Amino acid sequence: ISALADNAQFFQTLRNCGASVAGHVARRDHHRWREGEVKSALALAQKQGAALVTTEKDAVKWLPGWIGGSPVEVWSVQIALRLKNEVEFAAWLDAALP
Repeated sequence: ISALADNAQFFQTLRNCGASVAGHVARRDHHRWREGEVKSALALAQKQGAALVTTEKDAVKWLPGWIGGSPVEVWSVQIALRLKNEVEFAAWLDAALP
């Protein structure tokens, strides 16, 4: 379950990490999740015997009661940026900023 600019890439990243994606719920970036959407995703995951995986950015938008009591495991994936050359990037950024 995700609301990103490129949801397909998120699901592909999960597959690249070895996950088997049983289904997905995707919304546009900055989507304001509603309780019913999250509970529907939980029900789908439970029916398929799967965990519900989301992004950290989306998980913080959910109220704790939305997933409380569900037998489904809910995992939040943290997405991080790694630079190949931090020094070169810092120099480029310094030059680009006024």
